Amino acid sequence: LAYLNKPIQELRSVLFYGLWVGGIVSALISLWVARRFSKPLRGLKFAAQAMAQKNFEVKVPVKGNDEISSLAKSFNELSDILGGLVQELSEEKNLLRATLDSMLEGLIVLDPSGKIVLANPAFKNMFHFNHDPEGFTPIELFRHAELQEIVAFLIAGKACKSCEIEIQREGLQYIMVQGAPFASNQGIEGSVLVFYDITSVRHLE
Repeated sequence: LAYLNKPIQELRSVLFYGLWVGGIVSALISLWVARRFSKPLRGLKFAAQAMAQKNFEVKVPVKGNDEISSLAKSFNELSDILGGLVQELSEEKNLLRATLDSMLEGLIVLDPSGKIVLANPAFKNMFHFNHDPEGFTPIELFRHAELQEIVAFLIAGKACKSCEIEIQREGLQYIMVQGAPFASNQGIEGSVLVFYDITSVRHLE
């Protein structure tokens, strides 16, 4: 037994130190692997935060052919697509704004409940509003039964309707109103009302 105890003790020492060395090596390898995979993930997180701030110029480096590289490549493609869509929407918005600002007729856009969500400058100047009409309904601005009837038709999704109304606001105004609803597959999404000031024409008549 004394002859066997010595090599057993040496074997235990070798196993003990071997386990320590193996644990340290395993920890270092695990740390290296974790950093190798976490670095591109941090890049994806940074790029996603940049996209949330409407910065589509930030790209994720693509290295290798593993799953994370494929994800980074797909993320960059998505960033390009979203950047193009945002640019296109911005150009369309600027074009729409320029068109509305250059109109001589007053125009308002109503949501499905009948509240004004957009009004061009001509509409505000036509009736000399001292506040923004957005958020109000036409009946709250004018207290006019015929105009409210037109709005009710549009909210119900019925065909275009136009009529001539008289509005007493800093003098009698003759207004031709024309409206039309716009819908999608989800139903009525809103409506548009255009106001033509024909007061001078009626005075000439």
